[in-house]
Order: sequence, then structure tokens, then C-alpha cells
Amino acid sequence: MNSSISEFLQQHFGLGRDSTAFQSFRPECLQQPFYTNPKGFLKQNPKYEAPTPYDYGHFKEVTGMSTGDICRWLSIDNRNFNGMISQTAYENGARVPSNMWGMLVESAGIIERLIIKPRFADVREEVLETSVILPTKHELYLLIGLSGRSVESVSEESGVNLNKLIDNVHRGDTIINDDLEYVTPKHDFSLTNIHSAQVSLDVGEWQAIRKALGIKDSTYITKVPSIKESALSPEFTYRSPYKEWRDKAKEGGYEDEKPPLEELRQFYAADYEDELSGDMRSRVFRNKAKPHYPITTVEYAPPEPLELRAMLFWTGFTFGELSMLLGINTETLKFLASSRAIDHVSHNPKTGKKGKPRTKTLRYSNWRRFLEVFNLVHQKQIRRAGGID
Repeated sequence: MNSSISEFLQQHFGLGRDSTAFQSFRPECLQQPFYTNPKGFLKQNPKYEAPTPYDYGHFKEVTGMSTGDICRWLSIDNRNFNGMISQTAYENGARVPSNMWGMLVESAGIIERLIIKPRFADVREEVLETSVILPTKHELYLLIGLSGRSVESVSEESGVNLNKLIDNVHRGDTIINDDLEYVTPKHDFSLTNIHSAQVSLDVGEWQAIRKALGIKDSTYITKVPSIKESALSPEFTYRSPYKEWRDKAKEGGYEDEKPPLEELRQFYAADYEDELSGDMRSRVFRNKAKPHYPITTVEYAPPEPLELRAMLFWTGFTFGELSMLLGINTETLKFLASSRAIDHVSHNPKTGKKGKPRTKTLRYSNWRRFLEVFNLVHQKQIRRAGGID
């Protein structure tokens, strides 16, 4: 934790590991729920336990935040959150997701911030550094995913037949034997545990695809993918679907104008590097000590499905690992990071009616957790007792 922030929280809030506030929590709920093993794989921490209603109540006591404050800070609905934190809900098996609880206790300075280094996409160096080594179908799947573009747009720009390109973009598989050991692929062009076939493209077609994707060298997989500025913003005003809660928010003054940038900066844990200017969309991730992106106060808008897919692929972690980290179902995460989520038409099983086309996106609390854990943005801080940032 930043020492000045730690000292500030200790002085003004009485928070931190040496404080009585920290010691009053159950130690199990202050464990980090995940860790990376020596091989870089994300694993669940068996010592972690979800907070009880007592832990949650104690958090409100030491921060001075109400349930409404916390819901606005996480940008979730009061009714949904109340269904997780009440004693009755807890006895019936409901738990506060680890991604939400982690954001709260980390931002209050009660525990250290969780930061995970990306593994980066599993693509061989020779595929990236030269234009004559053909990728596997799995590698091509990752490379196109990292671009944040659809297969159709890549086909159009490269001139490669769409059906042929689709046939060559396939996610590979891992095979585990009876001893729970990874089975090494038989083909000698793979350096990983991923089983995938070689593409049926010729060198000329592959070079056209490389040009369309902008692949020049290995920095293609280490560079943070392009994404709109609004998806990086912490300034998300949640508007409840329930009118009575919206009215309460207006009466409580929760929809006031957002603070100016200079005022907002003091409530972030990490030092900022630069002003909001120039190209923020795609910069090489060189300095791992500081967040990749500077602070922004534009109105929040969720990442588009293909933007989300590019970001997830950039980490090099599997959908299973990332869904565990973000507190979301694996299949749901796969769907939200696919073209199927664009202009999705829902069906009512009771009435049989179809809804209007609507793009499905990841919830703010899940997405914000992703950005902070991979150190892409500055960590949101709880400002003061009874206040939110």
C-alpha cells in the first residue's frame, strides 16, 4: 500500500492492519481470496471465507458508510445487495461476492491491494517476430481476439475469404490424463499445453492478416489493447430500475455534479503520471509499478463485447480463472466477451415474446475489479467516514 495513504487512513479513519478496526474483523474474510502459484496460475485461497453480516456491519461502522453509500460506490442496486447481506440471506447461503468485498476492504485501506501481473496471450515468439511462421488455429484465435475486431472486419481488410478465415479461428483445448497431468501436444510446433491444429492459410494470406491486425513484433501481445476512455472511468452514476430508489437518490443529493479532476485525484492510492491528453487508447505496458491509464472523469460507459474480449485475452488467463476472480459465471463471461452479446435478442420463456435487440455488457463492479487487479487504472478510495468517491 502507498505509505502516505496508509498513514492517512490510520490517522483519520483508524484503519490498517495495526488498528483495532482490522483486528475486529474475522481474519478469514480479510485473506485475499486468490493467489498465483509458482507457475502463474490463479488459484483459490482455501483460508479465505466470505464476510458474515457481522463483518459487513463492522465495515459500515469503521468507515461510516451506509448500505446506500456502499451500493452507490459499487454501482449496484440496494435491493439486490440487501439480498446478500442480511442475516436471513446469509443463513440461506447468500454471500457477498469476493470481488465486491475485496474492492471495499482494499479501498478502505484495511488490507493490501491485490495486484496480479498478466501472463499475456499464449502465442509463440517466432509467430510474432517473423512473417513466415504460420500460427496455430488457437494462436490466430487469440491474435484476432486481441485486436478487439470481428472476424468479418479482418477478412474484409485482409482480403482473406471469410469462410476460410472462420475455419482457421478456433480455440484450442488442454488434455489432462488420469493422473491429472497435462498431456503435451504431439505436434512439434507448439511450446505449450494447448492442443491445436496448424492453420490452412498460406504465407501470403497470413501476412495480409498480420498487416490488417497491425502485428509487427512481440509487443503486440504485451501492449494493452485499445479501449475507449469512458470504459476506464470510475464516474458511474447508478440509476436503480426501481423508481422509489431513484427518487431517494435525488432527495439525498446523490446525483450532484462530479468533482473536478484535481479534487478527485487525491482519492486515488497510486501516483499519477500525466495529464489527460494525447493518445490514451493504446500504450505499451512498460511501467508495472504504476497504473497504465491516467485518471479520467468522463461519464462511464461499459466496454463493448469485443473490447472486453481483447482485454481478457491480453491477461493470458483462462476464462475460468478470470470468472473466478471477477465473481461471475464462466459461461456468462464467455458470452459477454463474444459477438453474440452484440444486439442480443432475449426471449421470454413464459410468453414466447422476443425483446428488442440490446448489447449485453459486463457489470460495473466486475469490470472495475478487473481493471484494478491488473493495475490498469488507479484504485478508487473511500474518501471519508460517511462519504463515497
